[in-house]
Amino acid sequence: MPFHQADTLVRIAQGDRSAMRECIARYGSLIWSMARTFTTSAADADDATQDVFVHLWQRASAFDPQRGNEVQFISVIARRRLIDWVRKHARTAHHTPMSPEAIDALLAHPPAVPGDASMQDVEADRAWAALRTLLPEQQQVLVLSIVQGLTHEQISRHLGMPLGTVKTTLYRGLALIREELASQDRASSATGPIGASRAVTTSVTSPSPSKGGTP
Repeated sequence: MPFHQADTLVRIAQGDRSAMRECIARYGSLIWSMARTFTTSAADADDATQDVFVHLWQRASAFDPQRGNEVQFISVIARRRLIDWVRKHARTAHHTPMSPEAIDALLAHPPAVPGDASMQDVEADRAWAALRTLLPEQQQVLVLSIVQGLTHEQISRHLGMPLGTVKTTLYRGLALIREELASQDRASSATGPIGASRAVTTSVTSPSPSKGGTP
């Protein structure tokens, strides 16, 4: 049967195992590359990639080709599942904390939302986007704590940062994210969709110096 990109997930949702093989052949390299930036070894990347494809098999029915792009949908599912995988395996004996370069690569993935995203998904991506506006050291501490599940002491040793500074950086970063999301909600409520869009655009192009945001 010829390969049709647009209907691969639809066929997977219908139980077509050949479509799953086609999906692996087409997107395996993409997902493995993403997994490699989230993990510390090729073996872990292999395991994480397999986990993503199992999850795609289970979630394929959520994809609607009329409302979203298949590549985008798979990328979003993969990123979320990889974050879950890293968190789940963070406390195993062989696990190594993510390097600053790996954290940068993780944050580089845009928080795209598929067409049928739930409100929970949208809120998670809003928080992810807010995280990307923080200072690099705040991003590192939050990712190591929230994504990898490391303790304050582990983060302190890994980054060579005083324990008190780790705690302060973590709590301040979380507060800034809450403030950013609350500000967006207030703008949306006070000005409506058009005004809210302008407010968000302004915040992105002219970040507050106190937040140390980046364009």
